[in-house]
Amino acid sequence: MKKNLFILFFIFLIFSYLYGQKAPKNVILLIGDGMGPVQVEALSYLKSGKPAVMTQFPYHGISNTNNLRDSITDSAAGGSALSTGKKTLNGHVATDENGNPNENIVEWVSRENNMGTGIIVTSHITDATPAAFYAHVNSRKEHEEIARQLVFSDLDFVAGGYLNYFLPEERKDHLNLLDSLDIRGFTLNTSIAEMNNAVAAKPFVMLSEKYPPKASERESWLQNCMYNAFDCLTRHTNGFFLMVEGSQIDWACHDNDFDHFADEILEFDKAVQIAYEFAMANDETLVVVTADHETGGMSLDPAIKKVKKKLVSQEVGKYVTWGTKRHTGKPVNVYAFGPGSELFQGEMENTDIYLKIKNLLNRKH
Repeated sequence: MKKNLFILFFIFLIFSYLYGQKAPKNVILLIGDGMGPVQVEALSYLKSGKPAVMTQFPYHGISNTNNLRDSITDSAAGGSALSTGKKTLNGHVATDENGNPNENIVEWVSRENNMGTGIIVTSHITDATPAAFYAHVNSRKEHEEIARQLVFSDLDFVAGGYLNYFLPEERKDHLNLLDSLDIRGFTLNTSIAEMNNAVAAKPFVMLSEKYPPKASERESWLQNCMYNAFDCLTRHTNGFFLMVEGSQIDWACHDNDFDHFADEILEFDKAVQIAYEFAMANDETLVVVTADHETGGMSLDPAIKKVKKKLVSQEVGKYVTWGTKRHTGKPVNVYAFGPGSELFQGEMENTDIYLKIKNLLNRKH
């Protein structure tokens, strides 16, 4: 009898855990492209020993980043795992190994929950990670097709770099995607001032016409875009999904360029802070921070712990070594704050992040 009571009590606890969490109305997913655990540790030293904002979130986990067949993923397969909940091959953008489209989270929340959706990136807007949230192609190199699919996507707010793939004089097919954007309700903004002064239903904010600038040259572009995204997306009464990528963390780590990395990850930390402050003011917002993979094989000399806090931010680079200029198969961190954040603990697959978000949003019904 006691054994049966114990089993019933255990089942009750499981159901309480699975179904007791409050469902979020809004979800902000921040991706530090290439940001492994050591990159996060380096961030705290860059802040003179102050903790990274994400590490102060109440729930932490670890995500495995392998793709469908290999231990080392690229951003296409890594981003697709986060956006679709399914692993795929390197180079594939939200498609399976046979080229069939896998529904992404932007499509799902738009169709099922009628939520507002947005993406903000510091790379090309048609780069692999952002593309996984609105396009379906078998090669991440199909930038012109990715741009065309963006125009007809479910996105309500778009911000990123590189306009050329939308210009008829730059495209091989000579399609004028700027006209198409206008027809689809997007308003193109080419500067922060233009964005701040516009009241657009669907802002399309360009960081640059050509190669996106580094964090040291962007000033407060990313932060401004986030504030504008909140203004735009909170008009949607059913909530919103917003993906923000610190894209050039990856670029800097590929180059083993510590100074560039430092600027990028410090900017990303500010973006996490903005998301956290929004969630603090709006208790229906879930914030999840993770990475698609680690880049550079970064390691820190333990001797850095002996450097005085007031000096350490200027000395970090001296204690960093790089193992490669490529991606690695290292697991990456997951941090969560807000309703449902307790689900993001322990070891998980990168696909689980999508599945946990989707399951939480399903509870709204």
